[in-house]
Amino acid sequence: MTNGENNMKTICLVRHGAYSKADGFLTPDGKAEIKETGKLLAEKLNGLGEITVYYSPAFRTAESASEIVATLHSISKIKTNQICAEELACNNYKVGKLVDKINNTAIIISHQPDLESYLESMGIEAHLNTADFYELNKN
Repeated sequence: MTNGENNMKTICLVRHGAYSKADGFLTPDGKAEIKETGKLLAEKLNGLGEITVYYSPAFRTAESASEIVATLHSISKIKTNQICAEELACNNYKVGKLVDKINNTAIIISHQPDLESYLESMGIEAHLNTADFYELNKN
């Protein structure tokens, strides 16, 4: 049974990879860890249909999205959607509004405080290190 048949949507909240504070781009370790995350996501999301990847415009999230999309292309049709900083970042309410609008399998790549705050608002205690993700299954 696919997600579309049971109306369940799978959304993975991903923290970007490790980055250089000097220029905001992923470090070599950050690229390696986000590639590994991409492989794990490909295993989890295989067979769930089209995947939309949402990410903030920060260099580190855009790079993380690019690395993950490169891995996911082998399992599914991928759409990307860069979300303006005002629409995604700064608080859990905005992450929650995006989650509520999503009606298919999706990945949201953002920043630790926003993702953890959203999870806490749902009663989920999670600490997301760089390139970690949390899988939500919602009706």
